[in-house]
Amino acid sequence: MILLLLQKIKASGEKGFIPLLEIWREIDYRKVREEISKVINHLEKGGGLPDKVIDLREYRLKKQEKD
Repeated sequence: MILLLLQKIKASGEKGFIPLLEIWREIDYRKVREEISKVINHLEKGGGLPDKVIDLREYRLKKQEKD
């Protein structure tokens, strides 16, 4: 439900949500914080660019698999 709400905020393109999202990001769980960061990134970029948030843990795991 939370992720659906974040998708709707993202789709709206309304930058007025950014202050609320920044406060929300500080208090919620990691998975939700990551999604909030993606939405803020999308809104700040005007929605024209794909999200390029890198999950450091995922990157490290992929790198370890290659070695």
